[in-house]
Amino acid sequence: MKILLDAFLKTFVSYVIIFDFSLLFSVSTRDLAIGLRIKLGDWFRVLQLLKTGTGASDDALVEQAHNAIGDYFADRQKWYVL
Repeated sequence: MKILLDAFLKTFVSYVIIFDFSLLFSVSTRDLAIGLRIKLGDWFRVLQLLKTGTGASDDALVEQAHNAIGDYFADRQKWYVL
């Protein structure tokens, strides 16, 4: 019985997490989703959210995302070489 309860809880928690992220994006609260991704440090997703959204995006935020992505690659010494 405990195994079934544990499996149910894991499934429920994963569903709530997935539903929560999809709700943030689908309810037109793109700014909340972007703020969450900034706090997580997921700059690739921040840039994707900024590009896929309708309307004008904040140029300063796009620049900040590009700089953070550049820092990500610079920290790993992944230089683009021709």
